[in-house]
Formats: sequence, C-alpha cells, structure tokens
Amino acid sequence: MAVTAKRNRWSTASVLSRQLSSATDTTVSRQTVYRRLEHIGLYARRPVRCVPLTATHCRLRLTWSREHALWAPQQWSSVMFSDESRFSLQSDSCRTLIWRAPGTRCDESVRNLSTNLLRHLSGEYKFAFISNQLQKENVYSVHGKLDGLFRKDRITFGGIFPRIWKLAQVILIPKVNEFRVPHLDNLRCISLLPALGKCLEKLFVNRISWYLRRGDILSSDQYGFTPHKSTEDALLRLNEIVKRGKKKHLHSILISLDIKGAFDNAWWPCILNLLKKAEIPINIFSLVADFLNDRVAKMQLGSTSAIRCLERGCPQGSVSGPIFWNIIINDLLSKLNNLACCEIIAFADDILVCSQGRDISKTFLHAQEALNFASDWSKILNWNLILIKPDSWLLKTKRLL
Repeated sequence: MAVTAKRNRWSTASVLSRQLSSATDTTVSRQTVYRRLEHIGLYARRPVRCVPLTATHCRLRLTWSREHALWAPQQWSSVMFSDESRFSLQSDSCRTLIWRAPGTRCDESVRNLSTNLLRHLSGEYKFAFISNQLQKENVYSVHGKLDGLFRKDRITFGGIFPRIWKLAQVILIPKVNEFRVPHLDNLRCISLLPALGKCLEKLFVNRISWYLRRGDILSSDQYGFTPHKSTEDALLRLNEIVKRGKKKHLHSILISLDIKGAFDNAWWPCILNLLKKAEIPINIFSLVADFLNDRVAKMQLGSTSAIRCLERGCPQGSVSGPIFWNIIINDLLSKLNNLACCEIIAFADDILVCSQGRDISKTFLHAQEALNFASDWSKILNWNLILIKPDSWLLKTKRLL
C-alpha cells in the first residue's frame, strides 16, 4: 500500500482501500489507510501552487494598504482576502491531494510537480514539451498521469501524434570496435526519440499486435520480433526440415536471402495498406498514419548539423520498427508458402527458403521460382533500392555440395 501511494500520489484513501481489499480479500476502511500511511510518514497534502505577483500587483496592493491604514479592527473584521482563502460554489473544489512526507512542502521536486508539470499537463499538446529531466524528477507523478494524457480525444481517439515527438536525434555507432575507413556501411544510425513519444508508440504497438494475433494474420514462419520465439527455435526448425528430407531420400536446396537496408527502406504506404487490409480499428490506423507523416531526423557532427525530412524507413531505436517490419515481410512469407515444395524460415530481415524433392532438376526449378518471386515482390512494393543477395546450399541425401 505504501509503494502504491508513493508511485501514484494522486490516489485517494478510498482507492487504496479498494485496491488492498481486492488483492488480499480483507476489508480495510479509509481511516485505516490514513493511519497506516501516517505511521510511515505519508500524509495527504496539497502541492505548493503560489500565485505569482508582478510589480504591478505589488504597487496596487501597497497603494490599497496605505489608503486603509487608519481602519479600526471592527472594520477589518468584515474583510476577506480572496487570494488567501479559497471559495467554491460547487460540491467539488477541484483541489488535488498528493501523498508526501512531512517537511517536503518546499522540496524542489514538489515545486516542479506543482508548477512545471501541472502547467504542461494543461492545454492542448503542451504536455508534449515535458523534458526527460522533468520526467525523471517526477517519475511517480508522471506515471499516474500518462493514462489520462494518452486517452484524450484529440490523441488516441483523434489519431493525432504530437509533432514534437517525431523529431529523432541521430547518433552514429560503429558496428565493430576495430578501426575502419568511415563509411555508412560500417556505422549504425541510432535514433534517440522523446520518452513520452515512445510510450505512446508502445500503446498502439500493443494494440496492433493484439489485433494481428487475434486474427492469426502474422505468419508462424517469422521467428524474429515474435513472443516466445528465438534463434534457437529457427535452428531447430531447420534441423527438423533437413532430417525429414534425408529420411525420405530427398534433395534439399537452401537459399538465404539477405535484404540490405531493410529497416531504412520500409515503405510507409505499404505499411498503411497492409494495416488497412488487416482491418485495424480506425482510431489506431489514423494514429499510425499521423505517426508516419512529417517525421524529421537531425544529426550533428561537431559544429555541423543537418535536418532531413523522412519519407520511408523505421528508425533504429524506435518501438514500432519491429512490428512494422513484421507486417511488411508477412506479405512475402504468406505468398512464398503457397509455392510448391518450399518451406520458409524467417528471422527479422533474414529469410531462408528450403526447396525439397526427389528430382534434383525440379528442385532447382522450384528454388529459382521462389527466388524470382521474392525479387519481383520487392519491385512491386517500390523496393528497387533493396538488394537481395542469395547464398545457396545443395544438400543431397548423404553429403553437402
């Protein structure tokens, strides 16, 4: 209960009582919650929110005080100061109580929570500018507000992804530690994205994954970016295929397809078209469409910086990149499975095509048919820049050629 109160400081004693009762099947009153939290030094206190006074306010107050300096105590007894007393004509005063320890009234984190955070949480899209540092300082407070932020009509249901979250700071990381001549092939471009934007990405990625798995749309031949599957499962599947072929005295041809620059060349219209075919709900589809629109990447090397508008690709470091790639490659996997005498094993952007048969010439024709189909598929989806590099092995019944 203490941990819950610290994580979500807006929780009321009644809410904490209900949560404890549902978890332990023990009825606990609201007053008991107050007393137990008081024993560990947590009290229901309001965050500090002071009224800023300008020079004009101070001058007017001083003038008013001088004019009433000769008032008698009887006259002052009928005066109320609206900036020191709070009045409410409604049943709800709209005051927010938080759980905090004594002596933290003027703590820096509480001041940030009451001024910066609450100011950002009010108004359209202002919360999008909350810095990562402010989120770290008020991690428990922000955690309790995220659900309300993302459920606003203009975001989740309105299909609007804040533009400030579309800016990616690109950093270059060498793929190997040894020295090489600087070249893009030797560097990994990692995109640093806003934390709140990645939280919103995670929300719609979870929803998309749930819809795709519920409809059994994703291919079972994909072992990358898939729950409960790994490289070991893909190798076991390959071992099973080869052993089965040897047992039946079949020739096996393995073709490895390596798609170069797969994530960098992911075509956005293709992603949206496949999501529409999967009948994703319109609010999630609109959010993804806005997410893929007007994206910007910024990179700085020394004193030189460059900004570029993106038209394709899944940023490395993003939450949605893996699911978007699985959606794209799923179209190819489902079509390759329809070819005769071919089995497919995929791990992310690496594809292994296995063709088996008793007649070695027909087996080669089936393998070539799969290779030609993959090449034509990449051109149809406007992937002319993507190179498919095949490596092939011929496994006979007794030896490897």
